[in-house]
Amino acid sequence: MRQNKAAGGRRLAVLLLSLILALGLLTACGTNGEISDDGTAESNNDTAVITLKDLPPYDGQRYVELNGNKPSFTDAELKEAKEAYKFFGDLDKMGRCTVAQASLCYSEMPDQKREERGDISSVHPSGWHSGMEWERMHLIAWALSGENANPQNLITGTHDCNYNAMRILEGRTARYLEDNPRKHVLYRVTPIFSGKELVARGVQMEAESVEDKGRGLSFNVYCYNVRTDGAVINYKTGAVDSTAVTGQAQKPNNKRVYILNTNSMKFHYPSCSGVADISDWNKKKVKATRQELIKQGYDPCGMCEP
Repeated sequence: MRQNKAAGGRRLAVLLLSLILALGLLTACGTNGEISDDGTAESNNDTAVITLKDLPPYDGQRYVELNGNKPSFTDAELKEAKEAYKFFGDLDKMGRCTVAQASLCYSEMPDQKREERGDISSVHPSGWHSGMEWERMHLIAWALSGENANPQNLITGTHDCNYNAMRILEGRTARYLEDNPRKHVLYRVTPIFSGKELVARGVQMEAESVEDKGRGLSFNVYCYNVRTDGAVINYKTGAVDSTAVTGQAQKPNNKRVYILNTNSMKFHYPSCSGVADISDWNKKKVKATRQELIKQGYDPCGMCEP
């Protein structure tokens, strides 16, 4: 982690933010981004509301703009964001993430030339099932925050949402901070759940560059947590029916494509984020059963848990 130049200000900001949350001014439907039975879900402030009726059905566009792409931060939040801080809301009574908010700055970002992302396999977010190609999805990305196995910052997500939607916005944010190392970005991600479902239907992502009042970076979008390969997600439980993809329900003795790391002797789903870290020399694509690979001495990856 780069040198922290605003520790005192960050502690004050976190204290003030905690007080605001305690008063219920920074919530999503009171405690999280839950969508009620009538299809309504308040975001984590008292000025914006997300409704299922307002959101167009997923049609291949992985995220849509909300509120004219303008974030809904208050003046008080923007004022406090001139000092870096991170806040992660408590899990709700169902063990679901609620909100992650931070004032990001370059000095708080991990130095990726010297630091590696830590192991997050110990965290099993609400709705997590092994062997169903789920990914542990950071609300605030490791590259922006340095957060690793933080249960308050990880939800069960699809590769399409994680890499083809959220990563685009995270990349824009990282580039702004790298180009403006003395400036801050107020950043908030709220998972949106329907009723008592364990898997989020999507996430609301908001960001605003502070010192230039959003001229450098500003967005407010909803990213769909969907599978684009035809697999059917049961958002209530987290189970995934892959019959539409494979022609038959996925079973342990069915052959499928895996990616091997011949050095670490781990096998991964092709969509696993850890695959990108495997050198071409050690990477091998195979079609086999899980049991066959284990008999050959391979262990399942701890992140994607195939």
